[in-house]
Amino acid sequence: MSKLTIRFVTDYVCPYCIAAKIPLMKAAETRDVEIQWLPYELTTTDKEPVDTWHDEVRKAKWAAGLLPFCEEQGLNVHIPPHVVPRPYTHLAFMGYHYACDHGKGEAYNTRMYELYFGEEKDIGDMKVLRAEAEALGMDGADFENEVLSGKYEARQKEADRYAKEELHVRGVPSIWIGETKVLNALMSAEEYGALIDEIIAGQDAEQADGGAVCGPDGCGEPVFGCGPDGCK
Repeated sequence: MSKLTIRFVTDYVCPYCIAAKIPLMKAAETRDVEIQWLPYELTTTDKEPVDTWHDEVRKAKWAAGLLPFCEEQGLNVHIPPHVVPRPYTHLAFMGYHYACDHGKGEAYNTRMYELYFGEEKDIGDMKVLRAEAEALGMDGADFENEVLSGKYEARQKEADRYAKEELHVRGVPSIWIGETKVLNALMSAEEYGALIDEIIAGQDAEQADGGAVCGPDGCGEPVFGCGPDGCK
């Protein structure tokens, strides 16, 4: 029997993504599943960058709902990080494709969230990305050359097309466990584990609607999360 595949559509600067990622990964550790990380750039480089640090409305919403959830999950994160403006993630995703080609995709992916939300570093800066590639054991000069060469542009474009046209993603995190769409990404590891077990067992999984996503226009109610214009 093949492993159950979990598709996690994400952007490294989406706070709801890191909040969902950690409990999901804890649940996955003890189960026969494979997680596929699918890139989705909230702000493409042809758009004006977003400033989340000076957005008091957004800060208040996160403080009221998202930060308490993160604390419950044991996450030590800065939401929002003091990085102005919010970084474009195009280069970071190019680096992810490079890391995957060199057997470091999972470690690199994890570090991008940690660098931004934990260490408040600008992950749109090649110097930051190169230093992390070297810390993970990759050749820094080769990493920078390959990422900036455009080698991975077609792969990133296809990832974006797949998310938008085939999965019909309009915000992140968007998560599928097998063929079941997760309706509320902000769950504990226990809740994710129970859902995964139900799906593995072939049962109809009951879920509470709602949850958190960020789309191009922000992250807001009634479905929270991140979109192209921000996270509310």
